[in-house]
Amino acid sequence: MAILLGSDIGLTASRRTFDSPAPTFDPTSLFAGGTDGAWYDVSDLSTLFQDSGGSVPVTVADQPVRYIRDKSGKGRHLVSSGGPGTLATDGVRRWIAVPINCQYRTSATGFVPIAGTYIGAACKPTDLGNGYILGAVNSNTNRFACYRGPTQISFIYNAPDDGPTAPKTVPDSRFEMYVDSQSAKMTYVNLDNYVNKVAGTSAGPPQYEAGSINVPCYIVINTDISLPSQAASSTINFYAGIVIGRALTVEERANCTTFFGSKAGQTL
Repeated sequence: MAILLGSDIGLTASRRTFDSPAPTFDPTSLFAGGTDGAWYDVSDLSTLFQDSGGSVPVTVADQPVRYIRDKSGKGRHLVSSGGPGTLATDGVRRWIAVPINCQYRTSATGFVPIAGTYIGAACKPTDLGNGYILGAVNSNTNRFACYRGPTQISFIYNAPDDGPTAPKTVPDSRFEMYVDSQSAKMTYVNLDNYVNKVAGTSAGPPQYEAGSINVPCYIVINTDISLPSQAASSTINFYAGIVIGRALTVEERANCTTFFGSKAGQTL
């Protein structure tokens, strides 16, 4: 039974017996049938490595993280340039403390954002800088990414067939959040991001529907907004994230919101 809250949030209720536990959601299931993309989870230490070749495991807090393994099975692993970030924990959650001028990116382009591409990031901006938290970029005109600034969180979408998003302003962007490209959800704010259908205006549908960029992109974390080949001059805590080359159903989005939101300590 689906329960719809407002116009954009979907929760799923189900009945089960005591001897039939609820199935555990695994984001890898979203990549069946050849769907491209990647997902990353800092809470899984088996995916973190101290060297850029992915052979020296990260085992305790304060060790450097130079390599993050993609859990989707698509092989889109991330390698740091600058920095690197370090593993941190509060005893419950784990995150990568990404310092200024540190970027993570795939070793090559290859992911092509298509109509409906979904991006979600569990994160916390830790300063008032600008940058892309997570996204797919090739240049400053071919990009689809979650943008953070001093007072806004939004999704930037630039491609030949569409304009950028209208930013959604919040009092301060420095808090734990799970933000996604179909319905951005945060600690105390629920924001709906969408693509402008006419460049320079804020008119658009209530759901973010990216068009096709049709250019192979890098998948990146903490990237400069003007020079996507470089790291951002900003800092973030990165808990987990997903980039997937299709739109998600209401149930899939609800599952991702709950799963990835919990990585940042949020009940969503």
